Amino acid sequence: MRLRIGQGYDVHALVPGRRLVLGGVEIAHTHGLLGHSDADVLLHAITDAVLGAAGLGDIGRLYPDSDARFKDADSRVLLRDAVARVAAAGWRVENVDCTVVAERPKIAPHVEAMRARNLELAAEYLLMAAMLLEIKSRMLLPRPAKPQAEEQDPRAELVRRLLEYEQMKLAAAKLDALPQALRDYEWVSVWVAQKVGQRLPEVTLNDLQAAWLQLMRQARVM
Repeated sequence: MRLRIGQGYDVHALVPGRRLVLGGVEIAHTHGLLGHSDADVLLHAITDAVLGAAGLGDIGRLYPDSDARFKDADSRVLLRDAVARVAAAGWRVENVDCTVVAERPKIAPHVEAMRARNLELAAEYLLMAAMLLEIKSRMLLPRPAKPQAEEQDPRAELVRRLLEYEQMKLAAAKLDALPQALRDYEWVSVWVAQKVGQRLPEVTLNDLQAAWLQLMRQARVM
């Protein structure tokens, strides 16, 4: 059994006016992490560790901050792509242990929400790992000398799913780029006082001409 260990870490500055996102969960706080994407240091560290263990590069090379596609991107999208790359390379993740160093805000109340938030991602990975095991087992089986029917390539289904994940990643990035209420803008209520004022009648040029002629006639009579 081959075993590899990957280590990843990430550091971002806390600045006012930014959302604080950790583990895919938005945490209410006065400051947020500064970064090109959503600056989720927890998911960035996991992504870096997973890619490094499989020898597939690092988060800075695959998702650089110079690429406009990853501007304000959801880091779960980046991790999902990294997991797909690792599964395609024939590896699987056995365990992930994370440490977040922060004086405030308190992380413990949000741990369960982070786990629940990433259960879907874990399910996707398990499905892909199972498909890879099936492909490997079928490739090791002896092939019949005369195949009775044309068999479908077992790798085709995995490729199809990888393409679907890529489309989902791009779609999620596009959706995240759209303006969102309470993130990019807020609803504002404006109170307008009702004031009754005298409304003057609308006067046209013809009305002024008629009034002038009437005044001229009255002046002649006098």
